[in-house]
Amino acid sequence: MKPLSPADAVGPAFSRIRTIFLAPGSAPDRPREFRFWFALKMMLLAALANPGFLGMAAAFAVEAIVFAVVTLGVGLHQPQGFLRPMASQHEAAATALIALAVLVGIVIAVLVIWLWCRLRFAFFDLVLNRRGEVRAAWSGYGPQARRFLLLVIQTSLAFLLLAAVTAGPLIVGLVRLSRSLPQQGSAAPFLLFSQILPIYGLAFLLILLTAVAGAIMEDFLLPSMALENASIRGAFRRFLPLPRNHPWALAFYLLLRLVLQMGITWAGEMAGFLLLFVVALVLGGPGILLYLWLWHLGGAAAMLVVLSGVVAGFVVLLANFLVFAAILGIPTAFVQCYALYFFGGWYAELGSRLDSPPPSAAPAARRRARAR
Repeated sequence: MKPLSPADAVGPAFSRIRTIFLAPGSAPDRPREFRFWFALKMMLLAALANPGFLGMAAAFAVEAIVFAVVTLGVGLHQPQGFLRPMASQHEAAATALIALAVLVGIVIAVLVIWLWCRLRFAFFDLVLNRRGEVRAAWSGYGPQARRFLLLVIQTSLAFLLLAAVTAGPLIVGLVRLSRSLPQQGSAAPFLLFSQILPIYGLAFLLILLTAVAGAIMEDFLLPSMALENASIRGAFRRFLPLPRNHPWALAFYLLLRLVLQMGITWAGEMAGFLLLFVVALVLGGPGILLYLWLWHLGGAAAMLVVLSGVVAGFVVLLANFLVFAAILGIPTAFVQCYALYFFGGWYAELGSRLDSPPPSAAPAARRRARAR
């Protein structure tokens, strides 16, 4: 496969994404076909492989840790705290309880990150090979997912340390300034703004660096780990010639990747909003008329109104679920296709896999029949 520029890789990525959500044909000469449950399965897997899922799950874990520590701290150290008697009698046990809450939160966070890493490899396999077999894609990358988990944890700790070193002094300065604001008079808002503005700017830079690091790990390090079972060092050796020899192509790719992902996500959100609006109109109008017509009759008529409301609520929840999966899943699938075509030109093993024709569903069906 010849190298493609970041702009030239966009077209093949859009062409390939259509085949990701279509089931393989029943025979080699049969085209891929649309099946709702297959498309929904691929959409959900793509949504779970989205880094946003990892971010939300990690945020929930951090919030749980903070809530547990604050709750226990208030109970232990307030004069009327509900754990105050235990703190006075069993100080070591109380401290161990707080440490246990933190440890449980960390374990949950690591398990969630590992699950995301495994899903990321499975989705890579499904996009590359277009087999549609989630079980085979899931079971083939256990060691690679553990290695990628270690890379994610190391990178996360590095960024946390960078944030502590850079933003820590600014936050400490903001706390000190907030204590002296009453004495500053009319200059207080300007002093507060001058202290907050650098924090926002630094937060933006850290978020941007995190996004770039995540894109490099997912698009350029993960493929060699998946295809060659490469170590972290080996994956970096496979990737480093690209920024060394073609830095501007890599920078343009990362920029175009961000723009396209944001554009597809925005378009999906607008389409999802319109879909939910139509669903609300279709269900809401008849629902209001049914309520006005039958509710005052009571008895079976009122029960019919309640039943119709339950059905309408289920339909609305299903529509929201499908829209959420599409908003997360379609951009993830496109970004994965885009990364394959761009990096495939510089990585021979990946490029040869992209050029191979997709398999049909017939071999999988024969294997399932033999298993039965």
